[in-house]
Amino acid sequence: MSRQATGSDERDMPTMLPARSTSLLLTALAVLGGGLTGCAVTSDPTDLAPELYVEEPDYAPEAVDAFRMDGVGSAYGLVTDFALEHAFKAPLLDPARSYHGLAELTLPVLPRLVPEGRRTFAAQVASAVAGDLDAQDGLRVLTFYGWRGPGWSLPEDGDPVVFEHLTEPSVEFVPATSDRPEQLLISFVHTARLRFVDDGAPFHLDVQKDMAFWMVPATGTDGPSWLIDSYDGVFRVTEVG
Repeated sequence: MSRQATGSDERDMPTMLPARSTSLLLTALAVLGGGLTGCAVTSDPTDLAPELYVEEPDYAPEAVDAFRMDGVGSAYGLVTDFALEHAFKAPLLDPARSYHGLAELTLPVLPRLVPEGRRTFAAQVASAVAGDLDAQDGLRVLTFYGWRGPGWSLPEDGDPVVFEHLTEPSVEFVPATSDRPEQLLISFVHTARLRFVDDGAPFHLDVQKDMAFWMVPATGTDGPSWLIDSYDGVFRVTEVG
């Protein structure tokens, strides 16, 4: 049975940045966050239904040559930690909520952006809060929120996330240009299963996000050692019963 929601049950929503595309559709910027602590991430895909699974990437030799193995490993760890921490937050997934505030959607991200990206990101969040549907879907690529239908609610324990898996990762080297330093391009597929209740009947949504992050080393001594210069993403939502 297909349920009426804030969007169709299957969507392809590309997020593109002015720095990488002439299109302004779903313009967004993002950043990696601090590492997760005490997080039960498994590295064994044969583990029975692991709640969290992060696959080890292939590191391009050029990336290792430019930033050393500890550097590229740190970048991958930071961006995957950020994805697991911010992509599917229970308070933002509550179907009973019809409004999500500017500070709630902005503050976790702004300190982690490259400086020139902060105004762009804040403007996009403001547009999303004001009701711009393209801006809302652009934010959902980073932080999934506000996907709801009549009669939907969270499960009794309040935790909608069944599992999150990060697979098909790669870490590539991006040479410097006249207006951009050397970067790492980190990509992966982020899949989550979410559980909700529809008028008392449980059901699940599968969300797949194909993500790419362009990362630069941070120049300051405080905060994360890598920042996100930009990202590109597509998400799909499918009801699985």
